[in-house]
Amino acid sequence: FFPDKAMSLALGILDELIK
Repeated sequence: FFPDKAMSLALGILDELIK
């Protein structure tokens, strides 16, 4: 499992890669 902050950060990076 991932802490909320870590998951949020990972999702942010993925969002940047998808753009």
